[in-house]
Amino acid sequence: MVHDERSRFVELPNYNEERWKKLKELFAELDGIRTANPLVEVLRKMFAESGNYVDQFKQESSTPDDLLNLDSAVGSSWAFKGLGIFLEELATEEERENFFDAILPFIVFLASSIEMFSPKEGILLFVQQCESVMAVDKRFIACVLASAFLCCLPPAPPDALVRSLNFNNFFACFHREEIQKTQAAKLRCIIHYFERLSIDWPDIQGRVFYSRQVLPQNSLPDLEDWMSCNLPLCPAVIDCKTALEDSGEHMLQVVFANDIIGGGVLGGDHVQEEIRFCINPELLLAIMFAEAMQDNECIVVRGIERFSSYAGYGETFEFANDFKDKSQRDDNGDFLTTVVTMDAKQFKRSHKEAQYEEAAVVRELNKALVAFFNPVVGSRLIKLISGLYFY
Repeated sequence: MVHDERSRFVELPNYNEERWKKLKELFAELDGIRTANPLVEVLRKMFAESGNYVDQFKQESSTPDDLLNLDSAVGSSWAFKGLGIFLEELATEEERENFFDAILPFIVFLASSIEMFSPKEGILLFVQQCESVMAVDKRFIACVLASAFLCCLPPAPPDALVRSLNFNNFFACFHREEIQKTQAAKLRCIIHYFERLSIDWPDIQGRVFYSRQVLPQNSLPDLEDWMSCNLPLCPAVIDCKTALEDSGEHMLQVVFANDIIGGGVLGGDHVQEEIRFCINPELLLAIMFAEAMQDNECIVVRGIERFSSYAGYGETFEFANDFKDKSQRDDNGDFLTTVVTMDAKQFKRSHKEAQYEEAAVVRELNKALVAFFNPVVGSRLIKLISGLYFY
């Protein structure tokens, strides 16, 4: 982990002794539960006990915007009953039995084990305009995601530009019939992640490296710099058959992301970014500590593992089966797969010519430069383009 004396950290459930004691009591209440209603009630208690705001709005007064607002604190029992909708109405009998017999107990085990793997100072908050790097044990990631599933993570720092990783909003979206199918597909990916870990635990190897990549604004080229640049373009290969996630660990894989990482994965969305975060759940961890990206920033994640295969896209997206990730590992056992999340500007509400204005074009070029920047060769590239050095 790289940080300085100004660094701030995201709190974990076990850092408050009194709260952790009560949460462990609630974990015990989940022992032997085999139906949705008592599970829903315990989740509501955990959410509140962790210091999250419990908003008691009812279904009748809720709108689709309420359900998709990832910053709203939907903490009533009604919100958590969305998980009940999946278990009682959408899951098969086999899925339901497996969830209560094996998956839920393992999720509780992981959440209660977080203190074994958590760093004493917490998770580093990746603040805007500050380069940050953090290596995280895959077992710790699993414990955090289990805590998020049980909705027992404390709220984010009030002035941090991050969202909660708790699944309360995710579950609430099951109340929208038009997205229940794709929401169920996303949940099946997450459940499968825990199922795979339960088979391999505790022999989970490797780390995931998260970094916030920032190029100073005064080092970025303007349009004249770009127009006068005579550097050759890299060779281009157009492949219409291979999915991006199947391109191999030798490629830098791009997630065209929301500026707030994760997009609508914990809401009701189900396109490129959301699908990638579901089949590679270790990406989800960044939601709780990576502040919204600005124009000269991106988030790079190396070492993620893929657990699920899928079919379809958007409204046709569905969980397909298990996926055994055969990607190459380094000498330390860390996967070499690298993903960069970069946000393109949206012009849906602008006239179509707006995207071709100078400021818009330069913004997209420089965002790509930040995303594809390699510290080894990037300094030379920046110097050649703009005549400025980057340190």
